[in-house]
Amino acid sequence: MNTELELVNDQPRTMTAIPAATGSTPGDLLVHAMNSGATMDQLERLMALKERHDANEARKAFASAKAQFKAESIVVVRDKFNKQYGSQYSSLGNLVNTVSPYLSKHGLSADWNISQANGQITVTCILSHSMGHAEQVEFTVPPDSAGAKNPIQAIKSSITYAKSVTYESVCGMASTDANYDDDGKEAGVKKEPTRALPALGTVKFERALKSVQDGSYTEAEIRQYYSLTSEQELALKSIKNKAKE
Repeated sequence: MNTELELVNDQPRTMTAIPAATGSTPGDLLVHAMNSGATMDQLERLMALKERHDANEARKAFASAKAQFKAESIVVVRDKFNKQYGSQYSSLGNLVNTVSPYLSKHGLSADWNISQANGQITVTCILSHSMGHAEQVEFTVPPDSAGAKNPIQAIKSSITYAKSVTYESVCGMASTDANYDDDGKEAGVKKEPTRALPALGTVKFERALKSVQDGSYTEAEIRQYYSLTSEQELALKSIKNKAKE
């Protein structure tokens, strides 16, 4: 038996170490690992790390863009007059056409999803950022049967109203006394502006929740004076659901 051969074969095998990556992001690490012959398990872990990193960066970019958007001096003219209530309001088209350029300026865009179930109409407005993060506000309403509307007009009226409410809410806008409807006519009277609402920090929002719980304020009043994130909207809804139990 060749003893020399046995000694050579019995020597432990060593793996060549992967050189350190020069980049610092998970994407750099992933590319480096692929080029260095990393195992599938290592690549999967790096891909998961990159996805979490990208999602976090997208959230930060969204928050920064929305803050810059809300710093804009946006004025939405009330271009319609509601005969039923004798009040001015901003039409949905005017609201969107006025605000959209400011959203686009900061990499933001808004769109809606509409669904119907059990005689109710649910409109969801989604505010998205170019880096992928999005937040949404949902509003469920019945068909607007007020006045001499046929069934289709009743549905359209509710959708128009819900679109306006969710658009304002997700963008952090407020239009005091605005009444969105389909029967308005042009009004050559005083025009009032719509301006962005302030955001609620964590501490102030917790106080607001307690105020709603003890009856000092209503959910509608909180939404009227402050711009809420999707997480804060869910927290408000949970209070309402608990009250029903």
